[in-house]
Amino acid sequence: MSSGEVQVDSVVKKYGKVEAVRGVDLEIRGSEFLTLLGPSGCGKTTLLRMIAGFEAPTSGRILIDGKDVTRIPTYRRPIGMVLQNLALFPHMNVQENVTFGLTIRKEPLDQAKRKASAVLDMVGLAGYEDRPVHQLSGGQRQRVALARSLVTEPSVLLLDEPLGALDLKLRQQLQDELKRIQRRVGTTFVFVTHDQEEAMTMSDRIAVVSNGRIEQLGRPQDIYDNPTSLFVANFVGDTNVFPASVVGTEGALFKVRLDIDGQVLDAKGQGLSIGEKVDVMVRPDYVKLVPGDGGAGLKGTVAERTFTGTGNRYLVSTETQEIKVRAAHHPEDAGLVPGQDVRVTWQGNDCVALPAQQT
Repeated sequence: MSSGEVQVDSVVKKYGKVEAVRGVDLEIRGSEFLTLLGPSGCGKTTLLRMIAGFEAPTSGRILIDGKDVTRIPTYRRPIGMVLQNLALFPHMNVQENVTFGLTIRKEPLDQAKRKASAVLDMVGLAGYEDRPVHQLSGGQRQRVALARSLVTEPSVLLLDEPLGALDLKLRQQLQDELKRIQRRVGTTFVFVTHDQEEAMTMSDRIAVVSNGRIEQLGRPQDIYDNPTSLFVANFVGDTNVFPASVVGTEGALFKVRLDIDGQVLDAKGQGLSIGEKVDVMVRPDYVKLVPGDGGAGLKGTVAERTFTGTGNRYLVSTETQEIKVRAAHHPEDAGLVPGQDVRVTWQGNDCVALPAQQT
C-alpha cells in the first residue's frame, strides 16, 4: 500500500438505533483528490470523522498506509484536517498558527519557521508571517488553515466543507487553488461537500453518499454522464426523466419506448430486461431543439427562455411534462422564442435508462 492510501472496510456507525453509516467499503488511492458528496444527513461527515479518529466505528476497520488505525487516537494518525470554522488561534499571528503543530512535535524553531515560510509561499501568503489573523480576509484565513494542516506533511488531508462560508467568487477561486496545491504536494485529499460544482471541479473521483451508503464511486465525468441510480442522476446535476419500457437491444444500446408519446429511442443501460419499466435520464446540456413541429423528436412548445450569460436555458412544454434544455450560443437557436413549436431530440449515447423507481 503506497503513501496516503486509505481503506474503509465494512464500516458501520450507529447512534442508538440510528444507523448513520451502513457497511461502507471504500479504497482511497494515494495522492488522489477524492470527494464525499451528498446531501445533509447522508453520513459523509460521519465517515470523514471516523477516518480522522473523532468517531469510533461501531464495527469495521479503517486503515491508513496499510496500518489499522481504527482504535488509534487522532493525534497518532498521519492526517491533517481543515474545518469550515477553521479553528485558528486568534491570539497568534500567521506564522505561529502555521508552526503550531511543528512546535507540539518539538521541532527546532528555525526549522519550523523555514517550513512555515515555504508552505505559506505555496498557498500565496508569502510575507504574511507576522500578520495577526484577525486582520486577514476570509480567503486568507482559509489559506492559513490549509498551510497549518500541510506543514506537518500528513499522508492524508481531510477537509470538511472548508469553503462553505465563503462567497461564490472566492469559493470558485479557492477551488482552483486547492486542486493546484494538491497536485503540487501529492498529499491525498479527502474532501466533504454537498456542493456538486465543488466536487466536479476539484475531484479525481467522487463518492456519492446517500442514506449512509456509497451510491456510486467514479470520475466526475462518468458520474455525470452515467449515473447508476435516479438519486445520483438528480443529485449530481440537472436532469430530465422520461418513464419508458425496454423493447429491445441494438449493439451496446437498448431500445426504449417512451410513455410520453410511444416513440422508440436508443439509450445506454446496464442489466436491463425486455419489458422492464425504466426511467430514461438525459441532461439538459445534451438536449437539442429543432424549430417546427415536423420530423423526428418529441413535439413541444417553448414555454420559457432565459439568457444565462454563456447561453440560453429553455423550458419546453409537451402534452405530459416539461423538458429542461441548456444551450450554448448557437446561431440555430438564436430565434427560438416562447410560444414557438419545436422538436426535442438527443442522441442515444447521451441518455441512460435506469430501473424505474418503485412507487
